[in-house]
Amino acid sequence: MPFFVMMLAQPMASAQAPAMGRDISRHLSGQQMIPVQWIMVAAGLLLLLISSLSLYRLWRTRDQRSSPLLVFHRLAKQFGLSLRDQWLLYRIARQQTLPTPLTLMLARDTLEHHARAYAQGHTSARAQTLSQHIDTIAHTLFGDAPTTR
Repeated sequence: MPFFVMMLAQPMASAQAPAMGRDISRHLSGQQMIPVQWIMVAAGLLLLLISSLSLYRLWRTRDQRSSPLLVFHRLAKQFGLSLRDQWLLYRIARQQTLPTPLTLMLARDTLEHHARAYAQGHTSARAQTLSQHIDTIAHTLFGDAPTTR
């Protein structure tokens, strides 16, 4: 018969029983708890794992998402618009609650309509400067003469 089976088969001495009870109660009373530092390390590792998994998932699905701003920047670059011009078109689209600045690049009338509405919120000197800037952007995009206002 193996040794551990023989140890289990023997009756426990009455002196050992209270000592074992004290050990169990000491463990349950919290005198020997896991240090807080180890809990923090485990939480940090768990957070790192979850973050890396979510970044991996985001990276794998990057081609499945629509990115109209990326299309806008590529198209504006092909037309030769500077970053300043792109930024102005982006601000106009945001203020006019357009879904994308690409809308402004569809037609000269659309661009001028939204640019006039955007300029109304500025001083007359700033509105004049915006109007000139929009005319140069419209000429770059559409190449025809500006429409009469």
